[in-house]
Amino acid sequence: MLISLLMTLWIAPAMPQAASPPAGAEAQVRRVVQALADAGKRADRTGVANLLEPDAGIWDDSGPVDIGRLAEPRKPMSETTAPFTEITSVRLLAPNVAIVHAVRSRYGSLIGRKSAPVVLVLRNSQGRWRIASYALLGSFGPPEPGPGVRVADPGR
Repeated sequence: MLISLLMTLWIAPAMPQAASPPAGAEAQVRRVVQALADAGKRADRTGVANLLEPDAGIWDDSGPVDIGRLAEPRKPMSETTAPFTEITSVRLLAPNVAIVHAVRSRYGSLIGRKSAPVVLVLRNSQGRWRIASYALLGSFGPPEPGPGVRVADPGR
């Protein structure tokens, strides 16, 4: 064990070091996630699309969905609030890749607080952070009204 530790310490300085993330990267990632939440509240499909990679994957608790699911008009039932997103952590996996863990929640007089975890993967290309993947990992209430169009599974 001691020999392997010494070998690691001897070899490690010779190995190329990973580039560090650009300064302010975490704050930029947080702004993109907040901009996504804001565009979704406004039902702004163009605003949502501008934050996504062209080939971004979007999933909710029932499978792949169209971009419209993130930007559909939110008309919550009278006893619930509109959904909101809270970031719980941002981790920079590489200088140009970040993973964000968040919670999507709503409040209501009968339901209290209903929440579901959300995971986003963002990629920095040419100095711009964009969402490559968005996954809502659970259901946090009954389906909301709106034109959330499902996309066909490309594997079928």
